[in-house]
Amino acid sequence: MIHRLGPSLSIAGLRIFLLATLFPLLSTFTAKADVLISATLITEYDLAYFQNLGFNAATNGVQVLKLTYNTVGIDGMPTIATAAYVDPITTCATPLVCYFHGTVYQKDLAPSNWQDTSGVGFVGYYFGSTGMACVFPDFLGLGDSSGPHPYLHASTEASASIDAVRAAREYRMQQGNPLHEQLFLFGASAGSHACLATAQVMQTSFPDEFNITAAGNVSGPYALYPVFRDQLISMQPYGAGANLLYALFSYSVMYPGLFPTPSSFLVPPFSFILPNLFDGTHDVSQINSFVPPVTSLAIPSDLLTSITTDPNAPLNLALQENNVFNWQPHFPMRLYYCGSDESVPPENTFIAHDTFVANGASDVSEIEISATVDHIGCGELARPLIVEWFQALKVICDVSVAVPEKEGPSFSIAPNPANLGSVTLSLGQLPESGFGAAVRITSLGGALVYAGPVVPNGQGHLVLSTRSWPSGFYVVEVQNQLYSIRQKLLIVDQ
Repeated sequence: MIHRLGPSLSIAGLRIFLLATLFPLLSTFTAKADVLISATLITEYDLAYFQNLGFNAATNGVQVLKLTYNTVGIDGMPTIATAAYVDPITTCATPLVCYFHGTVYQKDLAPSNWQDTSGVGFVGYYFGSTGMACVFPDFLGLGDSSGPHPYLHASTEASASIDAVRAAREYRMQQGNPLHEQLFLFGASAGSHACLATAQVMQTSFPDEFNITAAGNVSGPYALYPVFRDQLISMQPYGAGANLLYALFSYSVMYPGLFPTPSSFLVPPFSFILPNLFDGTHDVSQINSFVPPVTSLAIPSDLLTSITTDPNAPLNLALQENNVFNWQPHFPMRLYYCGSDESVPPENTFIAHDTFVANGASDVSEIEISATVDHIGCGELARPLIVEWFQALKVICDVSVAVPEKEGPSFSIAPNPANLGSVTLSLGQLPESGFGAAVRITSLGGALVYAGPVVPNGQGHLVLSTRSWPSGFYVVEVQNQLYSIRQKLLIVDQ
């Protein structure tokens, strides 16, 4: 494939462009590499908390953690990214949901800067409290990731998201309770673009690593060309013009030579005002207040003419490359939309659905959930439908030996929190099984601080020195071939 992005594309720029474009191929060489750097506890709620909130389907409490992990940056070089992760407090091998958030302008509003009351928080708590782990990639340039956010750029959305899923799996492996192989993908608005980009790379490049059970999306800009292009050249008022210009700023970075300066895609005074607003600190309302009601009035006429008349214009080629619908999903997919959505026109869904079907997909549905609500309302209507669908498909917790709670094994930790340099595990009367019980203690980041010795059944106390353990939360697990019991231990300054 030849990428015609203009004569000013430098050799260095070409290298960056190719690394970003070919990441799905390059990353096959490191598919199994460890990516998790750290896992930091944000908050924790027990089952009673969710029952009091009216989560009638809740079966367990959750921990919310911030994952920091290795991935590939916009220049094709190693970098770090962050994600929020909601982990069910259960011994079940839980399925994993990867949730792709919508448009975010401010770095500190990424999911890893957790907000209990946000839509992301609600989704995470509902899934987590019903036995489904949930990871929320921040994407590059958001959260703790450096540099600009490559908005609506398919390959970098996929790389950061795939490594977030790997980090979540790695965390659970370190806890000795691996995730189930079931993987659900959930995209919202611009996150639906990232969802399909990620799903395609998972299916085509890593089919043995990822088993996608289902993907649910709502109001996604899947067809950047022609739908997004048509929004750029339209002479009609458009209330989400900041989103269109966000993509142009993104592509000016991701495709060196496409837009050498802001004046290549903006006319004065917008070429002077807007670059300072797309810096990761301004919200959408601040940016939109400086965007004209007709977005095309901010764009040079020669650029508008180029993308209107020439399908092979450099910007059109970049948009075509970031379409996410020309492939064949091998798993169930639902595409929800609203007929009156002006922010993300339903033509995106029609084109994606029809192309998937033409390519041979057998289980892709387009579902209109309202003909009257706006973009935000569409997401609010679709979210519970996707949650309900995933819940119906998830694996039932399979425990090899079910022990009634009132008769189950238990142990206590004292003191907890601990600040005196030692703790005592009172193991009580463990059920007779013919097996001893091993003790394993890890930090939330997965570092092993104690393992063993085997404690014979019926013998009471184990005193451990904690003087060398850094302050923080630890997971204490007592296990044998019949059961595994976990409790949290907090070490404070000693």
